[in-house]
Amino acid sequence: DMRQDSLDALSCQQALGRHERCGDYDHCYGEAEYDLKAMKISFCGQHGKEGALDEELEQIEQIGCVITALTSSDPNRKAAQCLMNATKRDGTFTFAECKKDKPEKDETQNCGNHLKPLEDADMAGTGPYEEKYYKGYPMGNATNPDHLPAVNVKACVAPCCIKAAAAGEGKQRVARRNAANLTDIHNLKEKCITPNRTDDGYIVYEGSLFIKHFHVQAQCAEGYKGKAMITPCSKSGQPYKISGCTPKLCLTPPELEKQDYQVSEHSLEMRFFSVMAQCKGLGKAVVKQCKSDMEPYVIFGCLPFTCTTNKTSADDGYQVFEASKRLDSWDVTATCAPGFEGTAKVNKCEKPLTAYTLSGCSPIKCAMAVHEELRDYDVTVTDMHVPTFSVDVKCKGVAEAGVVPAAVPCFKSNEPFKLKNCKPMECTSPRASMEDGYIVYEASRRMEKFDVKASCAKGYKGTAIVEICTEPGGPYLLSGCGAKRCIAPEAKAMKYYKLEVLSRELPSFNVGASCAEGASGVPQVTPCRKDGGTFSLSGCEPDACRSFPVDDFKSGYVVFEESLLLEDFNVSAKCAPGFKGKAVVETCTEKDVPYTLTGCVPTTCTLPSAEAAYDYDYVPQSLFKPSFSVLVKCKSGEGQGLATECAADGEPFTLSGCVPIPCLSSTKAQDTGYVVVEDSLNPKEFKVTASCQEGYMGRAKASVCPKGGYDYSLSGCTPKKCTAPSAKSLHAYEVTETSLEVPSFNVSLKCKGKPAGEAGEGGKPKATVCQENEEIYAVEGCAPLECATMPRANQTGYKLLEDSLEILEFNVEAECDLGYHGEPKAEVCEEEGGSYTLSGCSPIVCVEPPAEETYDYNVTVKSLQLPSFDVSASCKSGEGRPKVEPCRVHGQAFHVSGCKPQACLSPRKSVEHGYVVYESFL
Repeated sequence: DMRQDSLDALSCQQALGRHERCGDYDHCYGEAEYDLKAMKISFCGQHGKEGALDEELEQIEQIGCVITALTSSDPNRKAAQCLMNATKRDGTFTFAECKKDKPEKDETQNCGNHLKPLEDADMAGTGPYEEKYYKGYPMGNATNPDHLPAVNVKACVAPCCIKAAAAGEGKQRVARRNAANLTDIHNLKEKCITPNRTDDGYIVYEGSLFIKHFHVQAQCAEGYKGKAMITPCSKSGQPYKISGCTPKLCLTPPELEKQDYQVSEHSLEMRFFSVMAQCKGLGKAVVKQCKSDMEPYVIFGCLPFTCTTNKTSADDGYQVFEASKRLDSWDVTATCAPGFEGTAKVNKCEKPLTAYTLSGCSPIKCAMAVHEELRDYDVTVTDMHVPTFSVDVKCKGVAEAGVVPAAVPCFKSNEPFKLKNCKPMECTSPRASMEDGYIVYEASRRMEKFDVKASCAKGYKGTAIVEICTEPGGPYLLSGCGAKRCIAPEAKAMKYYKLEVLSRELPSFNVGASCAEGASGVPQVTPCRKDGGTFSLSGCEPDACRSFPVDDFKSGYVVFEESLLLEDFNVSAKCAPGFKGKAVVETCTEKDVPYTLTGCVPTTCTLPSAEAAYDYDYVPQSLFKPSFSVLVKCKSGEGQGLATECAADGEPFTLSGCVPIPCLSSTKAQDTGYVVVEDSLNPKEFKVTASCQEGYMGRAKASVCPKGGYDYSLSGCTPKKCTAPSAKSLHAYEVTETSLEVPSFNVSLKCKGKPAGEAGEGGKPKATVCQENEEIYAVEGCAPLECATMPRANQTGYKLLEDSLEILEFNVEAECDLGYHGEPKAEVCEEEGGSYTLSGCSPIVCVEPPAEETYDYNVTVKSLQLPSFDVSASCKSGEGRPKVEPCRVHGQAFHVSGCKPQACLSPRKSVEHGYVVYESFL
């Protein structure tokens, strides 16, 4: 038996150790698979680092192709070919680790059936173990050993046999320290299930789904961010929960970068990135996913969707304005250049990166100059188109000084060009006019058919003669007319004038005049009408003051003007009626300025007092007596208001004619305790009598209003006021006193307890107003409050006599019950139906008697309190009937009796020991 136990124990020990090591290896290998899978997602394939390096190589090769194309003879076409025929790199860069499907595994491990421990033939307690090592031997519990060998196999007592030998299932790992305490087969079957996931946001390693040994790891997959969280299930058969990872997103690049592309964004999540693009023009659109979260994706490969500049210049007839050459936002305009005409038109290019075209402008072509201009020029025409205009010009006569003859192009087609800078083949006018003494008629000044006639102008005498010029451009000559002459007027007529005589000849008559000192005006000289006549003077007048500019009476003066001349001023004045003072006249200091009047001021009225004007609305227009005017209106609406000017300066004007504004009735007369009889409300004839209403006291008085339109005042009456009953009288009531004044008496009551037999109106308590001032109001309707009868259960320790339970008449007599002591006291309750309180009595407590009294007794004490006194005794001697009597007074000892005292024993001494003993009572 010992050898079998040793074999089973060693088998169990090695099996558990082997299963644990195999479990550790499986766990390690699973994590290596998990790490390899995560690495391949990040580094392998088109979406990993391999694909990123392939894309970078494609872009570098494409950039090199475009750079080479831009230096060629046809850069646009070859650059487009570079973008459209880019070499596709797929698999150029590969990592050796990406070719592995799984990590290398050590198959030399002797793991056997460690994932199915109950089938392990080398683990004690399993069926295969017994089949392998004990086949043919009878088992310890065999019921028919007759046909079996004589050797008996005992029951296995190794740890693997006591507990189910389950070292794991699936990829479960069993720790060494728990190997001897494995759970049973039923518990091993309780496990979570894998959740259904609709996305690939997680890389998951499921080490064990068993709830008891749950081990699942996860991390966010490529293209996701966050921290993966695993939450085990709470019940078997439920999926565990996985959360924490959210997709990384690419952003849309700026519109400026997308302007040459037609873009369709299906998904911006980096894991499922899907953006399609086409070129609006030439090239091949390439979209590259962003490298990091919240960065814009990259788009390239398309040539600009634009036309190139037309190299036509202003010399070709166009002025161009390029706001935008893009085909999707086209804004190029043009006008015809100077020297061209028409309507300029800009045509878009048919293909991107080709030049737009211009049309609509053509050169302006002039016509030959007019015949009248050609008479004085020799002209040789080479080209009459304005941009290339070429006309040679020479003068038939003489050119203008300092310039050369020239032809000026036209501004519109078919208009004649102009010729300039040659003097015409004709005489010029000598600029003779009527002021020079001639009247000229020029029919033709050209030298080949000269026809000019003249006569003497008005104011001249003689016969006019005209002579042709001697060379082109020179003036023809006039002669034969002489001027008439005027003479000066007499000295008296020139008293107020100063003259400057330049010419007294009529055709060129020039005599200047100004006003002499002491005179002013606008001087005028009029020439004579016949030869030898006198010219005349006018416009100057001697200096004088102007009259005072306002009406005499309105300004306060009566004026007498005899002379306004500064050299002989004579004006007198006096104050007009309604004015006061002494009039003073002062001459003006300058011509045409009014003389001044001072000294007279208006007689002025003042405003009446506010009291005198209370019944009037007035608007003063003038308070001066000469123009006194005040608009008056009655405030009461009755009468005819009139303002009368004051009698003397500084006095107020008077108002009359209006009926005074009456006092207003007191709107609160009845509310404030008054009875009023109004005979007259006129403030000047006020008559109102008043008395106090019922419920009020005092001596009423009505006083006139301070001014019309205000309430007259009432005084003297005050409301009577009730007094509240005592607290004792109100003990059964809840009282709300809103007003204790008799006119507005308002006291509401509620019973704290029950209503009385005869309650107030409607069965409710009521408060009755008092009749006299400070009299107590009455209350009725609530029964007196009572305490509740003390329950028997609460009377322990007391004897009670409940004489009266009313709170106001409370009388309960109490004494301590048998077995209790103290000073009993009954205290009244605080509310209707409440319990009154008892106090003062406590149980009598006995004490144990002295030891010598209980020497002969076996005493058992359970309670020393008298009401529940429980003390038992027995006789130590075994003789007698023990009795225990409680104490009668608190603090005294209880008493035991009834047992015979214990006898002394003889010391077994005899005569032999030297004693003679007589034992009368032991």
